[in-house]
Amino acid sequence: MKNNTIRAQARADFPTGWWRSWRWWGSAIKKDVTAALLVVAPVLLPHRAVFAVRNRRDPEQLSRLDGEGFVYGFVGALALIAMLEWTTSGSNELLPFRLGLGGFLALNAAVSGTVVAVLIAARLRGRKEALIATPTMSDE
Repeated sequence: MKNNTIRAQARADFPTGWWRSWRWWGSAIKKDVTAALLVVAPVLLPHRAVFAVRNRRDPEQLSRLDGEGFVYGFVGALALIAMLEWTTSGSNELLPFRLGLGGFLALNAAVSGTVVAVLIAARLRGRKEALIATPTMSDE
């Protein structure tokens, strides 16, 4: 039986002596920096998108990806593209900056969108396989 109490989760996240462990701090910092990059600049982590595409049929490998971060990155990139278009439409000022930022945001949306699409397809495929594997009343 799995213990899902707050105390059990806290012990899993903060093992005894965690404040003295350089390994724990290094792991936590690396995880937080990666999560921030996924939200702000997924284009800096294209290897994650390649990993997702290569392992699209392996749910165990896909579970290693931070899907939530990629969703935030995708939605954020799309929102910023819309905001950039809305605030600067009809203006030719700062055209190189707008084009550069728009390109960067489009790449962010492409990388994070690829991962999100692979994760959604894998989830739907898993549900479909579960429905196929479930026996019906007529099979008995």
